[in-house]
Amino acid sequence: MPNSNLDQPLPSLPSGPINPIPDHYSGSTFNFDYLLHNGKIYLRTRAPEDPKALVRGDLVSTKDHPNALEWTLFDNIGIPYNKHMETLLAPEEHIVEIGVASEIVVAVSNLDRVYLYKPTENNRPIHWENKLGAPDFISSDKLFLPHNRRAWAFSCSVRTKPEIRRTDFIHPNEIVSFFSDANGIRFDFGFTPTLYALDKDGLKIVYWDTGLPASFSRGFLVPEGTQGQSISAAGSTVFLSVIDSEGKLHFFTRMIDYEINGACPGLKVSYTDIPVVEPPDGPEGSFFLGHGVRKLPLQGWVEHSVDDILPNITHKVCIRLTGQGDEARELRIQGKDPDLGWGYYFKHISETSWKFHPEPAAEPSNLAENTPTPFNPTLLKTSKLSYTGKLYYRKLPHILRIEDTSDITIELKDFHPFLTDAEPFSLVINHPNEPSQHLKIYAVDAWGLHYHHYHDEELVGTVDGEPKALIGTLVLTPEQIALARDNKSHIGTYLKNHFLDYQGKTKAIPIIADNGMVILKFGPAKCSFKRSLSEEEIAGSFYMRRAMDPELAITLDSQQKYAHLLDKNKACLHEIKSIFSKRQKKDRRYALLNIDMSFIRPLAAGVFKTIIKPEDPTYEQAVEDLALLLNAHRKATAYSGLGKTQATGYERAVATLNERIKQLHEIISQAEHKPAKALY
Repeated sequence: MPNSNLDQPLPSLPSGPINPIPDHYSGSTFNFDYLLHNGKIYLRTRAPEDPKALVRGDLVSTKDHPNALEWTLFDNIGIPYNKHMETLLAPEEHIVEIGVASEIVVAVSNLDRVYLYKPTENNRPIHWENKLGAPDFISSDKLFLPHNRRAWAFSCSVRTKPEIRRTDFIHPNEIVSFFSDANGIRFDFGFTPTLYALDKDGLKIVYWDTGLPASFSRGFLVPEGTQGQSISAAGSTVFLSVIDSEGKLHFFTRMIDYEINGACPGLKVSYTDIPVVEPPDGPEGSFFLGHGVRKLPLQGWVEHSVDDILPNITHKVCIRLTGQGDEARELRIQGKDPDLGWGYYFKHISETSWKFHPEPAAEPSNLAENTPTPFNPTLLKTSKLSYTGKLYYRKLPHILRIEDTSDITIELKDFHPFLTDAEPFSLVINHPNEPSQHLKIYAVDAWGLHYHHYHDEELVGTVDGEPKALIGTLVLTPEQIALARDNKSHIGTYLKNHFLDYQGKTKAIPIIADNGMVILKFGPAKCSFKRSLSEEEIAGSFYMRRAMDPELAITLDSQQKYAHLLDKNKACLHEIKSIFSKRQKKDRRYALLNIDMSFIRPLAAGVFKTIIKPEDPTYEQAVEDLALLLNAHRKATAYSGLGKTQATGYERAVATLNERIKQLHEIISQAEHKPAKALY
């Protein structure tokens, strides 16, 4: 065996129900209970009348086994293993958290590394995966959950398709085959296991799925004016608890993953009114993946009132699948009924009233864990940022774009690099003699190959990291379209010359953006926007948080401790310089890779169209979509790789550390020439 500890007798494990609100030490599906104990994963059937075990990805009957209803080591090993049944864990590594959805298991180690057990693979026997991400030939790599996270969740949506994947081991209630677009038309899922992580400030949820490169550079924001507390997910539906500035709890749901949010290459979407076309099988059927046109955006955050039960609940949440369709979800909130004790409040996602289910196993082992993280008033008050800008356009005989010097000014309103298409932003056109026009733009993430092992969740979309690559769709109102035909209007002429050709063209506008600048390209026209970061933003930036760590601060102490403090500050300075330079170097490599891929892309389109999948439009469409996506990522990686942005937080952090190091040198030098008593 790969580990002698595995041969030891099983420890004493709970005989009764496990916590109905999963805490990453336990979890359950319709088929099994899962438990993490002393770094090992255990399994127990939930069907005593017909008990089964999950063995190397297959359901195996244990009806005649004397211990069929007891806990057993997962696959008789209990830890992630390779195809030779040997441990994948490093000597100093052990599993500290688990998550499960549809019998797909996520294990997270003390190093934040993610391991995935995915029985959907057709090959048998299966083993755990320790290299994750797509495409395999470039982006399959180690995956690390964000270290500074408040909470995380795991979800799976999957369409039964025996020729591609196995789903026979999944309970029918946990096979979520389709979702509905904004017109209520059903579209098939492919296969979307998704990890969601709530960031350290509770402001953003970042995520990864098996079709994305191995990082958490993609995400979306929590509801405006709130800070997230706890998160759960099932069937691509996220259930989130938050607090507002007064400390009051609120609860929201939202259906979102990379396959359905408008960003996935190969899937046709529209943001304008389109005819409602039913699937070939009628209104109760669904379009195959890659077929049909999806009406977007999907609904954003939806609040679920808890006013009637607020005194009795905690912030801990859980969402469970109950069958097919977007509304086949049960919401749970941990709580304590005054008469019945601990348990959970629950309701169907579309219902308005909550019921209570008593369950002693829901009682927290540590009441402190049920205290919400206090609202932090020092964080940015709003996620909707404003930028001022200029427009540049091409005009002969000039080779380069020239700046528009008319009386018209432009600005961005309600923008953030991590807004989704459910929160469109406005490009505002102003003229001193005409009413301003707010042009609505729906932006989604631009799929790409670019990633870093660490810190993407904190640095992508900031001036200290890399611009976020996005793709936008402009949707004008009928009045704005009419205005563009009015030759007497200055704004109308401006609209016609620079924007009208992009009206309704889906994902036709490449965008690169961070919290200090945004660039949008409308063919020959480029709109460049900027804003200044507030002192609060700079102080809370990635590098400044490191530089201002209280453990690095100078306090009255002994010479020996000053020397130790000096070493720690030097180490911090070296670390942040290393992170910054390595990211820039990698961004330059990815800029070149995106150029290379742009040349290969037309050849790939022909191969998919004529050889690999001639009957499936998804692949050909995906390769066509890549043209603009690669362009956006090439611009983003070149922008950061060549140091075109002023990294305000990084520069201040370096200056702060250099000044502190200088002060420490002076203190130590002076102390060496004074009596020992003067050091205290």
